[in-house]
Amino acid sequence: SFAAAPLLNFSSDTGLGFGARAKLARLEGGVQPYQMSLEAQAYGSTGGTQFHFLSVDLPSLAGSGWRLDALGGFWRNSAAHYYGLSDHPPLAAEAIDTYVEMAPVVRARARRKLGRAFSLVLGYRFMWQVIEAPAETKLMREAPFGVKGGAFSELASGLVWDTRDDELSPTRG
Repeated sequence: SFAAAPLLNFSSDTGLGFGARAKLARLEGGVQPYQMSLEAQAYGSTGGTQFHFLSVDLPSLAGSGWRLDALGGFWRNSAAHYYGLSDHPPLAAEAIDTYVEMAPVVRARARRKLGRAFSLVLGYRFMWQVIEAPAETKLMREAPFGVKGGAFSELASGLVWDTRDDELSPTRG
């Protein structure tokens, strides 16, 4: 099964956004909702934001009862704003420094049903952030913690409550 859709949005922060998203799922009898799916996205905005990724979803990992989804992607903001440290009065528009931040992103999540509607989710995300700004910008002069970028790692856990009668085409829930 294959589906694709154009992406179009507007935000006062990032401008006009556009791109495409596609999903390919391998449907197989007896395996709900599917055996495997691949998803890809290419997205960018006129305000400088980009997020591109490829992900895989395995709803029944080797019959173990665990669902695994993993994502590898690239995030970039070529017009991030820096206003300065602490509570300063707002700067005039021409005084606002912009910089570029970008990061490859890797994320993995495992999910296991605990009951009819509840599932446990465990996840891990890793980013390697790179920040680029000219030396004369306020960001580089003030040099706040994290200005050199680096590794960002996150562990997450949670509970999911899903009462849909069918994941792919629900009629209730």
